[in-house]
Amino acid sequence: MRVAFKLSYVGSKYSGFQVQPDVATIEAVLFEALVESGLITSPGGARYRSAGRTDRGVHATGQVIAVDTDNPKLAVPRVINSKLPDDVWLWAHAVVGDDFDPRRDAVSRVYRYIMLGTYNGV
Repeated sequence: MRVAFKLSYVGSKYSGFQVQPDVATIEAVLFEALVESGLITSPGGARYRSAGRTDRGVHATGQVIAVDTDNPKLAVPRVINSKLPDDVWLWAHAVVGDDFDPRRDAVSRVYRYIMLGTYNGV
């Protein structure tokens, strides 16, 4: 069964979304929590899709992921959130069709760029 989740995160201490060797990423802590919660058995064995990736230090408020699981009763955000660090959390879930792809099936996306710094008049 495929389950979709909306997740949010504060990406300040992460090297982006996608798993990379030897650095902390959102996807790495997410996989760890999904395994610990019993939703998947291993990151490599899971059929998993994400709506996209973010760069180092980027935050998200509604990124969508989908994962196939044999344990849909465990697909509850609060169960998985108990395994996640405080700066990454799931806040919605839904059972979706087996062919659901968060990237290709998105109806819209919203990006907000906020640049902090000083303006020097140039």
